[in-house]
Amino acid sequence: MGKSAKYSKDRILNAAVRVIRRKGVANTSLADIAKELGMSKGTLYYYYASKSDLIFDLTERHIRYITEEILDWVAKAKDESSPQEILHVVLNLLLRGNTRGPVHLYLLQDAIGGNEILRRRFLQEYGRWRQILRAGLEQLLGEREDVEVRAAVLMAVIDGLLLEKLVGVRPLFLREISEFLTR
Repeated sequence: MGKSAKYSKDRILNAAVRVIRRKGVANTSLADIAKELGMSKGTLYYYYASKSDLIFDLTERHIRYITEEILDWVAKAKDESSPQEILHVVLNLLLRGNTRGPVHLYLLQDAIGGNEILRRRFLQEYGRWRQILRAGLEQLLGEREDVEVRAAVLMAVIDGLLLEKLVGVRPLFLREISEFLTR
């Protein structure tokens, strides 16, 4: 992808965030995003054939940013903080965004509802996310026989906590979950 294409995709994704914050995921259309950019719908369709593709790229970019932020923090805090405290902070970082939850849920709903391309992208990304979690857990806990299972459980916990946060369940017991997963 050329430099101008990347620049344009970044501009499109930034505009999408602004529109989604105002209107919500379900009420945002590609036409709204094109209007925000002062771009024709045809030009936007050149970059994104569907709203789901755009939203997925937006989510992927956000997760990459959060992952880098978390891995940097874990590397710095590893010698100064307990595994429980590190996992507690990581869970807080993952759940803090106001946009990620609804966007993630919207995409999952679309994938489950029959969007096969999106479903395959989720399968691929979930595998990648689980490997990132596995590597992080190994960094915190050392090599353990059950680290793969712990990564799978942590992935499910994150998804579950995200849903609970979206519907307003309180408390989320993040500290207790962190202690349990690092035993």
